[in-house]
Amino acid sequence: MGQEPSDVSEVLNNLLSRGLNETEAQKQYEAEATFSKEFSDES
Repeated sequence: MGQEPSDVSEVLNNLLSRGLNETEAQKQYEAEATFSKEFSDES
């Protein structure tokens, strides 16, 4: 938790394989990246 997401294409492919569409997967990746940055900045 709070780790920066790995390779963008790998994360997106994993999300797509879980049933998200491309827009949802991109938004989820961005949310995880933002969470990671906020979590590590405040730690």
